[in-house]
Amino acid sequence: MKNLNGLVLARKAGEDIVIYAGGEEIIVRVVDMDRGKVRIKIQADRAKVRILRREVLDEMLGGENRESA
Repeated sequence: MKNLNGLVLARKAGEDIVIYAGGEEIIVRVVDMDRGKVRIKIQADRAKVRILRREVLDEMLGGENRESA
């Protein structure tokens, strides 16, 4: 597994988190929070950044990308 860094942030609805990686800006906005679920909007250049849900990536990679518990 790659050496990954993590950061936990508190955000309110309408607030953004900006991820800047490899010259690309990825904006993650908290759209709504309701009953334990958070809706987010992710903005990035579709030609350069691929956005996938974890379960889709795991399926594509045959489970290779799962973190150890």
